[in-house]
Amino acid sequence: MGTRGDILIVDDADDVNRLLRYNLMTEGYNVHFFERIEYVSKDDLPHMRLVVVNAMRQQFTGIDLIMEMKAEPQTADIPVILCCEPEGEELTLRAFDIGVDDFIVKPYSLREMLARINAVLRRYPLESPTSRNKVIEGITFKHLDLHVDTTNHKLLKAGNVVPLTRTEYSILEYLIRNVNSFHTREQIYSQIWRDDSTTNVRIVDTNISRLRKKLGDAAQNIINRYGMGYAFVENL
Repeated sequence: MGTRGDILIVDDADDVNRLLRYNLMTEGYNVHFFERIEYVSKDDLPHMRLVVVNAMRQQFTGIDLIMEMKAEPQTADIPVILCCEPEGEELTLRAFDIGVDDFIVKPYSLREMLARINAVLRRYPLESPTSRNKVIEGITFKHLDLHVDTTNHKLLKAGNVVPLTRTEYSILEYLIRNVNSFHTREQIYSQIWRDDSTTNVRIVDTNISRLRKKLGDAAQNIINRYGMGYAFVENL
C-alpha cells in the first residue's frame, strides 16, 4: 500500500496511462484507475489527494465530475488535472473557470504528465496525522461575516463553509494575511505556485475571478488597481 496518498485517474487504458500508474505506485501512491467516469464512487472521492480526469465525450464527462466535486465541501479542495484531445481555447478557459489546477492536451508524454502531477502535489503537501490535533486559528472580519480558518484551510461566511479550491483558498489567505497591501499578479503567482513553471501567470486572474464569485458581497473587498495589483481591503 502506498504511503503518499491516493490518486484517481479516469482515462483511457493506453500505454502511457499504464506506465503512469506504474510510476506513481513506485513512488508510493495508491492509484485508482477507471476508464469511465460513472464507475467512480462518490464515497471514495473525499479520500483522494489528486484527481486526473479526461474530459471524455461521454454522457457523463470529466467536466461534469469536476463541477460536482467543486460543488461539495468535502471534495472542493481536491486538486484536479484535466486532460483531453485538442479542443481549442474555449474548453481550456472553461476548465480553469470551474477550478482545475492544470490542463494538459493529449497526446502527452509520460515525463510531462509526471512533472505536472508533481508540481500540483508540491502545492498541496500531504497532511500529517498529527495536524488534525493542532489548535484552530483564524482571521475574522465581523462586518463581512467572514472567518478564515487558517488551521483547516477553510472559509466560512455567516457560519457556513464556502467551497473553495485549494488554490482559491491559498490566494485568499495570502491576501488576507497581507490585508490592505497590494500585490502584483507576478508576486501572487510566485507565492502560490512557487517553483511551478508549467502554468501561465494569468491563472492568477482566473482564480481571483472565481474567488470573487464565491465571496458574495465581500467580493468587492478584493480590488485590483492598475500598476499595483490585487489587495484585500478591510474597509472600503
